[in-house]
Amino acid sequence: MTSLDRLCRGISRAAWGFLFLYLDININEVSITPAFLGYILIVLALADLKEEVPELGLLRTLGIILAVLEFFNWVTKSFGMEFGVSLDVIDVLSSVVSLYFNFQFLTNIATIASKYLTESSGIPAKLILYRNIQVVTVAAETVLSMIAPTKNIGILTALVIAALIVAFVVCLLIVIQLFKLRKGIRALNSNT
Repeated sequence: MTSLDRLCRGISRAAWGFLFLYLDININEVSITPAFLGYILIVLALADLKEEVPELGLLRTLGIILAVLEFFNWVTKSFGMEFGVSLDVIDVLSSVVSLYFNFQFLTNIATIASKYLTESSGIPAKLILYRNIQVVTVAAETVLSMIAPTKNIGILTALVIAALIVAFVVCLLIVIQLFKLRKGIRALNSNT
């Protein structure tokens, strides 16, 4: 496998990983698109991509921690387990770590896009733009969802829902850009 093939495989894994992170399809109480699979795919992508941007290797440990936390979250929700203890602090810490992880990961992917594609493709700039929008909307959703249950204000709930919708749409836009990046790199690979 050539380094460009490995790069394309890593970008594919990252794109599918992002879909699992933000697409939550449930059958009864069980998510069939659990976020922990998204983190596993992204951790696998890190192995393929770290040759291009060595800093990506530093995200591996965080990715594994996030995968474990999301697996724990999935198991507890899927099987209705309760511990009698509030896990809000863990959820907030997980959200903060996830924001950092996604921010840094997309920054590094934009660096790869700049290396292989021209700026006229628009992909590096769009990845940075979508990364910024994603961070703001996910942070807003996290804060608002913590406040909304304590207050009986419908507007907060509406804002949480709006932030979730924006975050999902931005995720789709990120995935599209990742697949466009892969296509552009594949084109380079076929030209050599």
